[in-house]
Amino acid sequence: RIKCQISPIFEYGSTMSLTKFQLSFIANVPAFGLVSYTVNALWENETPKETVHSAIKIFNHYGEVQAPSGFDPEVSPSSSEFTLQNSRITASFNNLGLLKALKVRKTTIPVHLDFAKYGVRYRHNVETSGAYLFLPDGDAVPLQIENVAVNIIEGPLMSSVTVQLPYMHHTAILYNSPGADGIGIEIQNIVDIGKTNNFELVMRLSTNINSSDEFFTDLNGYQIIRRKRFKKLPLQANYYPMPTMAYIEDKETRLTVITSSPLGCSSLSSGQIEIMQDRRLNQDDNLGLGQGVLDNHPTKHIFRILLEKKTLSCQSTTENHPAGIPTLSSYVASQSLLNPMIRLLRVEDEDSVSSGAYTPVEQEFGVDFSMPSLKTNVYIKGKDNIGLVIHRQFLDVCFSDKVLLQQFPLSQGTVNITGLLPILDTDKRLHKSTLSFSLIKK
Repeated sequence: RIKCQISPIFEYGSTMSLTKFQLSFIANVPAFGLVSYTVNALWENETPKETVHSAIKIFNHYGEVQAPSGFDPEVSPSSSEFTLQNSRITASFNNLGLLKALKVRKTTIPVHLDFAKYGVRYRHNVETSGAYLFLPDGDAVPLQIENVAVNIIEGPLMSSVTVQLPYMHHTAILYNSPGADGIGIEIQNIVDIGKTNNFELVMRLSTNINSSDEFFTDLNGYQIIRRKRFKKLPLQANYYPMPTMAYIEDKETRLTVITSSPLGCSSLSSGQIEIMQDRRLNQDDNLGLGQGVLDNHPTKHIFRILLEKKTLSCQSTTENHPAGIPTLSSYVASQSLLNPMIRLLRVEDEDSVSSGAYTPVEQEFGVDFSMPSLKTNVYIKGKDNIGLVIHRQFLDVCFSDKVLLQQFPLSQGTVNITGLLPILDTDKRLHKSTLSFSLIKK
């Protein structure tokens, strides 16, 4: 038996499902491996000591709350500021359940999270926003949020706060995990703007980081470039794609936002990052689509926010270098978000032969290496081959401490292919190839 946590599921507002629950536990799976975990149903009086029920608090709620068996929520008609923490960070929230500050290495940095909306400019014979054009009518207007119910879950493995905001279901989660998911705070937004008109929704993070007029976004998940905000350009000209991450920094602190899906972002003032959540536009922008953007559905976005302190007198690149470098923490957090473990559900069957675990890799390499592609049945000149692509990411270790480097060890720049693929026999040959495996270099 392993330690696990049972939590209720909030369906809408403070209404909890009486039939569905969330089961959390720490899974340790080797590279390319398979590990089986068995979930057993027991009577309530047979609950083992390894199974813990979450503590529930509900703020800004009047009246009674019907809770599932095993949970005794603490309900309050008012709200106040509160904190959640794991082994790495402490997150502070305001009375509306929105992130207010993050504490790392005994240093507290204000990180104010809020939401705002853009409208569409209306002028005769002038282009307006559409599927391809972003032409707002001015600066973003903050959403008015008042007296929302704040649902708090606390437990040894996972703590969260959930609020039902206008146009979205917002959740902030802290995982108490030794893996990459425990490095930062996770934000989940289920956005639904289907009943709006000419409406564009953004999430903003405001800090005291002295980032001036510069910020960084990645180009394709592999490269990061320095961006510069120009006051002489209109607001929309300072917006850039954000395929996987964006960050702002000064000489001491870096704030990184990692996303699970490509979005647009900008930094319209020093110490601030804003990320587009969804757009709904009534009109065509005359660029080929022939219609507005009116097919919006509830959309889930997952972000991880990392706040890191820089080691003094450590320099990874020259000053004003055009490229940016991800930190060790942001890289492993991004990889775990973009390439999560695959969960398979096995029902009861008569198979008593198959093993419950599988570990094909004899020797793992450092976390700075990844395998974007592994293909079988690559036919070249009448022979069947295996195609393998290995990528090494240069990482900024100026934001890493000894504990982090021990937890996520880096490589020495080499890879043991036979340890990675034990199926290779001594008579097999390795050849360099193009990325498409259409040409072998002997």
